[in-house]
Amino acid sequence: MNEEKYIVTIDGPDCSGKTYTWTNLQRKGVNVQIRGILSNIAYGLKYNRNVDEMIEMYNKNPLNYKIYLLMPQNSIKVDRLHSRLKSIYDSDAIICNLKDAIDTWKDGEYFDKAISLLEKTYKGKIEISRRTWQSDIDLTESAITDFISKNKIYSNDELKALNNIENGIIVLNEPIDTFESAAKCASEYKYIVFNEPLDKKDFIERLYNQAQDNDADVAKMFNNLIELTGKSYEEIYDEIFNYDGGTEPYDAFVEYLEDYELNVEVSAKVTVDTTVNLDIKLSEYSQYNYSDIEDYIYDNSDASDEIMNNLEDELRYAEFDRLEVNEVR
Repeated sequence: MNEEKYIVTIDGPDCSGKTYTWTNLQRKGVNVQIRGILSNIAYGLKYNRNVDEMIEMYNKNPLNYKIYLLMPQNSIKVDRLHSRLKSIYDSDAIICNLKDAIDTWKDGEYFDKAISLLEKTYKGKIEISRRTWQSDIDLTESAITDFISKNKIYSNDELKALNNIENGIIVLNEPIDTFESAAKCASEYKYIVFNEPLDKKDFIERLYNQAQDNDADVAKMFNNLIELTGKSYEEIYDEIFNYDGGTEPYDAFVEYLEDYELNVEVSAKVTVDTTVNLDIKLSEYSQYNYSDIEDYIYDNSDASDEIMNNLEDELRYAEFDRLEVNEVR
């Protein structure tokens, strides 16, 4: 086995399949990162940031990188652009999408320039494996897992120890679903952001602890939710984070609790009695040859209405003989 340790990253321009591949491997427990030193330098070059200063910062603790560079094919980009545009009818929206495509179409060139610059100035080891995600996703995943099996990779504990902003490295504890959004905020376009994955249970527990420290009402809602529904933390996470990246996790947590509606199945029983004084004309009763006076009352709408009205009045003030909650969802 190679004695050198590596950080394994999946990198590349937009729409190259990075997130799909990284998420898939993360869910399988593969120790791989997404976007690292290469993306920072590539987009630093594109947007005229001070990349020399960034590399100088990274060189304070130069790590070895095995980078799987996913490059989208033009034919795939054309298909995706066409698919997006054919469902848009607003001219301004079409122009906006076309401008975005123009702006990002040749981003791969910046990755090539970044590789060349890093090879000359970065003190750590940079190994690049170019892949075309669309044509061989399974082979790419196999290549990554095979490399990890044959080389030393920084463990999660070792990764955590690398957290040092002076060296340009930030290590977050985020679930897979929220990491990329959190990383964009933390990176400030210059820091390399890694993730020590946090599972769903730990993530919800962290939000609950934050509520306990800062908002007793939110903590109480959470406790009631658990007590009444028996939901697991994992289920709650899945219900909250169909994550779109637009809401901070704690804000989404609070909004979920505030908007949550309990679906409650209740059965109840009430016995209601009433006594009504009715005036019945003998002539009416005799006219239809009723067998007894109860038949007459059943058949007489005025009499029945008066009894029902009385029963409704009694029901408003009646106490339940039985009230049972059968199910809470």
